[in-house]
Amino acid sequence: MKTLKKTLCLVLALVMVVGVLAVSASATFTDEDQIKNKEAADVMNAIGILNGYTDGSFRPEGTLTRAEGAKIIAYILLTPEVASELGRESTFSDCNDKWFGGIVDYIAAKQIVIGTGNGKFSPNGKLTGYAFGKMLLTAMGKGTYNDPSTWKINVLTDAIETGLTKGASGLSWNDPITRDNAVTMALNAMLYSKEGEASEFVVKTAEGIELWHGTDGMTALVYKALDDGNTVSIRKTAGTDSLMSKFGYQKDTETDEFGHTNQVITNGKTGDERVVYSTTTTKANKTYSTAQAIEKILTDVGFKKNDVAEVTVFTNGDEADAVSYTVGSDASKNTKLGGNGTSIEVYRNGNAVKLVVIDTYFDTVASVTNGEVKLTDSGLTKKIAGFEKGEAVLYSKTADGIVSMSKAGSITGKVTAHNNVAPNNYVKVDGVTYELSANNAVKEVGTVPYAYVGPSNNDQTPTMVYFLDNYGFIIAAMTPAEAPASAPSTIDGYVYVLGFRSVLQEGQTTASASNLFDEKTTGDKAVAQAKIMNVYTGEVTVVNRSIVKNTQNKYVYTDINGVATTEAVVTAEDANARLMGYKVMSDGTYYFEDANVQSVSAPQKNNANVTGSDGAVYYATNDTTLYQLEVLVKDGETTYSKTSTKNVYKDEIRGTDGIIVADNKNVISEIIRVQVGAPVERPKTANVLAQYVGQGETNASGTSVVFMVDGAEKQFILADGADFSGLAAGTIVKLTTENGKAKTYSEVRPAGTGKIAQIPTGKWVVFEGSETAVDLSSKKVFINGNYVTSFKVGDTVTYYDAVR
Repeated sequence: MKTLKKTLCLVLALVMVVGVLAVSASATFTDEDQIKNKEAADVMNAIGILNGYTDGSFRPEGTLTRAEGAKIIAYILLTPEVASELGRESTFSDCNDKWFGGIVDYIAAKQIVIGTGNGKFSPNGKLTGYAFGKMLLTAMGKGTYNDPSTWKINVLTDAIETGLTKGASGLSWNDPITRDNAVTMALNAMLYSKEGEASEFVVKTAEGIELWHGTDGMTALVYKALDDGNTVSIRKTAGTDSLMSKFGYQKDTETDEFGHTNQVITNGKTGDERVVYSTTTTKANKTYSTAQAIEKILTDVGFKKNDVAEVTVFTNGDEADAVSYTVGSDASKNTKLGGNGTSIEVYRNGNAVKLVVIDTYFDTVASVTNGEVKLTDSGLTKKIAGFEKGEAVLYSKTADGIVSMSKAGSITGKVTAHNNVAPNNYVKVDGVTYELSANNAVKEVGTVPYAYVGPSNNDQTPTMVYFLDNYGFIIAAMTPAEAPASAPSTIDGYVYVLGFRSVLQEGQTTASASNLFDEKTTGDKAVAQAKIMNVYTGEVTVVNRSIVKNTQNKYVYTDINGVATTEAVVTAEDANARLMGYKVMSDGTYYFEDANVQSVSAPQKNNANVTGSDGAVYYATNDTTLYQLEVLVKDGETTYSKTSTKNVYKDEIRGTDGIIVADNKNVISEIIRVQVGAPVERPKTANVLAQYVGQGETNASGTSVVFMVDGAEKQFILADGADFSGLAAGTIVKLTTENGKAKTYSEVRPAGTGKIAQIPTGKWVVFEGSETAVDLSSKKVFINGNYVTSFKVGDTVTYYDAVR
């Protein structure tokens, strides 16, 4: 029986190897560790439904607008190539002549979306889980969900039935949907088959690991015969008429350059037409980054004495013949694999064990030509973005060349001790011990090993730069003069890009003088332009964006080094206005990248006047809220009154003359310029709406009382004659204060209370059981006794008339 099993193994292995096609890499996002459903993100990005950003990130926690949700639906139904031709015209007044105009009209005509009234669509409104679920289910043919009394419960019911939310994480139906959950639900919708289901055979090992699946019953029986513990079952799969079928969606099992077994999703084609949408590597049972004996590896993954393991080793992609190994009795075969900085991945499938060994190497970049990186010592080349001449890099390779590459980190210091005798090589740098990588390129400097002089003459020991691999082992050493210089700053500043445009078509070599964005350009140089606004002055200008011809003689944008990227030149105005970082190139043209704005402090309390984009003057009294000021003049004395509030957005850019605040990390919906100046004198007497918390301590200044004012606890000393002893905690009062003392109060009765059913716009709300909208913008709103400035559908609130 064992002979038969080995023969079947060889036959199947041969069939699988012959059938394997080259694997194209799926997207690698810079924030992929934050993505919950990597397969869905990869697929949606690859087929152009929902792409990552130009800075390489996916931003899974970002949210979508109604227009962006409409785009996803249209691209699913029509494919991106067709949907992108729908044009800019729209019957909705707030969508006409916008990039999404035709898209919104298309899905509205199919009753997938409806407007918000008065001929508007509200394209920039947030897209909730309910709304996106409704759009997907309608596109799947499940219904239209337009009955306001039942549509939400019907969306929930149908979402469960169709598996729409399978794999979604932390989905809150009433809240804006995240990009992570959006791609998850979109892929589920595309794979759903409303016409029926198909069946496939599934073969699993005794440990529950899937060996194979497919529709061929004979192959299933062959796999079953490989091991007595293997089982065969039948499961239902989506039929061939799913929305995904138009993209040629097909799942395969393939082996990559290093020997990993990957689940790949492709368009089902071969050769140059083949596109890989997603690649998922089977998770290793165990990983190591130091040398390991085979016997220890086997016992670590569950083998016991006298168990027989069939071990296959892939070393940098080179596959060795399988070896039968009996645990505890084959000392002659108990060789060690790997070393410091060498990755060993262990994959167990029954008694079969695959060991994938991958070395890491060090080099520097000799040149970068048209995006192709050439290394200095090895002479190897790879077409890969993000590297500059002279940089220190780590790379992995197979016999066919470089597979992956990353920038090498380093430390700088003097060696205080070392041991250069294997296998315990180490170097102490400023007293900290670092072991050497097995593939280290540490060289002696002159006749001094590792640049070490000795403790008696340590002042003569030169300072060195030591490069580390991804596991913290030293892999190379250089003098500071030899070491690559730090990479230059990537951007000069930030601008608000209103749009990109070009008169070029792909492959065009020249362009004559033209009117782009209604501004003249001169000369016969091929140009692409950007209309930008200075975020501090508001000045709008038009600049030339850096472009070059690639190897296919087509114009594309450049990276920061002036090297051609794969980003095609925009041939029509892109209205997706957004905040971007920029760098002025040596020829005066501009390079742009997504801003990736980092949050900084809001205006400091009592020291900033704020000029809003609406021309109004605001005053910052805390870290989150700006109060609009109205100047009051009475009897020749100037005072100020707060008339309304404006929230400070969470993300900002601090400039030399102010702060620009943005509503998320790369899009500004409203620009406010904050100019630091002398604080406005506030009136000494305040009449505010406050929630009584209780009395505090009695001290020499008097008894303190505590109130919640504008969402924060405030303490006041009781003024002479003031009495709060009979006031119940939680009571809302009008509080009069002067010079830090609480003088008087009068209780305020609630103007209304209830559970919010709708928020039609802004601060207008509709409570359950009511058809009348209430304007809460001039009210103080409380939830469970706490003052709030924002609320959502489903909240139970109490509101009081505000005191100004």
